[in-house]
Amino acid sequence: MGGFVVIIIDLMLNIQVIQTKRKELGLSGAELAAMCGVSREAVSNWLKGESEPRPSKTVQLAKVLGLDLKDVLELPPLPLEPVVAYRTRRNREVSGPAADAAQELALNFRHLQSYLPARAKLGIAKDLEPKATEGHVRMVAADMRSRLGLSEMDIVEETHLLSLFRHFGTILVPVFWGLDKQNHENALSVYLPESETSIVIFNIGCKVDDYLYWLAHEFGHCLSLHALQGKDGETYAEQFAQQFLFPVEAAAVCSTEIGKLTGLAAFKVVEAWAKKYGISPVTVLRGVDRHRATREQGASKLEDQNFWTRYGVRQKSVGSMVESLLGTESPTAELIIKIAVERYGSPAYDALATLQKRDGGRLPTVIQSTLMVSFADAMALSFALWRS
Repeated sequence: MGGFVVIIIDLMLNIQVIQTKRKELGLSGAELAAMCGVSREAVSNWLKGESEPRPSKTVQLAKVLGLDLKDVLELPPLPLEPVVAYRTRRNREVSGPAADAAQELALNFRHLQSYLPARAKLGIAKDLEPKATEGHVRMVAADMRSRLGLSEMDIVEETHLLSLFRHFGTILVPVFWGLDKQNHENALSVYLPESETSIVIFNIGCKVDDYLYWLAHEFGHCLSLHALQGKDGETYAEQFAQQFLFPVEAAAVCSTEIGKLTGLAAFKVVEAWAKKYGISPVTVLRGVDRHRATREQGASKLEDQNFWTRYGVRQKSVGSMVESLLGTESPTAELIIKIAVERYGSPAYDALATLQKRDGGRLPTVIQSTLMVSFADAMALSFALWRS
């Protein structure tokens, strides 16, 4: 058989181009209709955008106007790719399977968006011109503390951070990725450009003294991910978490207390401040070093005095956030869903439940890739959501 079939899917006429060319050729609507073999009403509807011609008539329209087929068609805008902020152990950039998994998660959330509530706009906007510089981030962090009514020395609590997320319109998604995660494997942020939606997925299996840091770090991404990714994006988020949780004013007082102390005595001062602020000694140390650098005093050099050995010993005694929240280090799917809704106001699990029920069956593989959990955990969540 000879010939070919033209298939046109989800394409619209480029009415402006067609009208301009019709006028150039001096064709009336009736003449254009006759040359295309359709009624005048049909052409009128095409040019009003009220109907689309059949594929064969679209080809004829292009031929009559002396245009290429691609010129008479208007391609729908391609959806903007979701932006992901996720890094692995030792601050390494994501690559290979980890990068693919993070991107699949982001695409799943874009698909899930129709089942999520509209993004609330309650008073905190993204940083329109984020800069990964200490001065800029310090200003942003100070502004966020001011919004919360916190002085330079006040302690940030979980309720403060949850308030920021709520007023930014962030969708929080607590998950349990296990107890052996380190560094950036404890959280992941997604930004959906089309709807300007920010989504934060975080591991409730992290250490208690890392918990506030990870929430603050991801809020830094919420403010900047639309414009800063990669190394600059991580620098912004890191600096925001450090300066929001432990401002330079607090670091200055801590630095004075350390004075010329060395070894265990100096570490105990750092540890006391860390406990007071609900953060890790590393965050305190970074604050002290940052302050001393601005005063040209040089770093504290605590890291040269077996800091990491003492820090490692201390970390073994620090409990997990999941145990603090749920009283167990092996939470059930039902417990995770419950705390997601009751503590974090998360609509994500309800959205997954709706998607699953509308699909007519359980969707463990979708849940697995959406939340980056094991298949066994996805199965348990799928059952729990089906019963909810």
